[in-house]
Amino acid sequence: MAQHTDGVEASLLTCWEVRCKVAGLLGAAVGVALLRDWRPSLAAWGVALILSVVGQLRWRRLCAHLFLLGGAALPFALVLPWTLADERSPWWEWGPLALHPYGVEVGAAITLRLWAIGLLAALLIHTTRWSELLAALRRLGLPASLVWIIALARQYAHVLAQEYRRLRSALRSRGFRMRRTGHSYRTLGYACGALVVQSVERAERVWAAMRCRGFQGDFTPLMSRASCRFRDIAVCASLWSIMLLLWLWDTQW
Repeated sequence: MAQHTDGVEASLLTCWEVRCKVAGLLGAAVGVALLRDWRPSLAAWGVALILSVVGQLRWRRLCAHLFLLGGAALPFALVLPWTLADERSPWWEWGPLALHPYGVEVGAAITLRLWAIGLLAALLIHTTRWSELLAALRRLGLPASLVWIIALARQYAHVLAQEYRRLRSALRSRGFRMRRTGHSYRTLGYACGALVVQSVERAERVWAAMRCRGFQGDFTPLMSRASCRFRDIAVCASLWSIMLLLWLWDTQW
């Protein structure tokens, strides 16, 4: 598949106007978060999977997202079936333990909603150039300071990760091994404090460099502003309509 210069894969969603894409996918994610029952949540996950196919998201990347989000939902999926009950009788009982169908449904609904929201976020990130995404967020009314925070957080995340690896290598070269002792926890706290201090110092240097280059605080995109076409607005409205129907279906349960 053809690649853009910044690694964004060409697909039908790549041609979607960025502001409409941001409004449509983020609005759909909010709609998914408002669902409660597992049936509409399953349908929302199906819609997200269909969009993933249209956006040609790589299956290896797709499975990685689902695995990570499934791990985040694992505590709910393991605990709720044994703790939440309704008027229905348990599916299985053994002493004080009881597997309740209501708890299973709630745990499944939470997992499906996490999967759907994660896929929508992955689609927004992997089918949009980063510069276009930041410009669209600013044009949609997001404060410039918040847009700059998002941009700089992505820009310097790898720098912090490199500093952490360097600090960990320094500790290991001095014989440090993480154990469940007070000394290990104190050493880890000192290391985290040193990383925070280094991050603050680097942030001050970056701020000084930006001010020296005439930074005034606003986010000014370098690309020309693309116009919204009727089909872009129609796709966004269709996605919102689907989520509205799912929400109305959810209210019946």
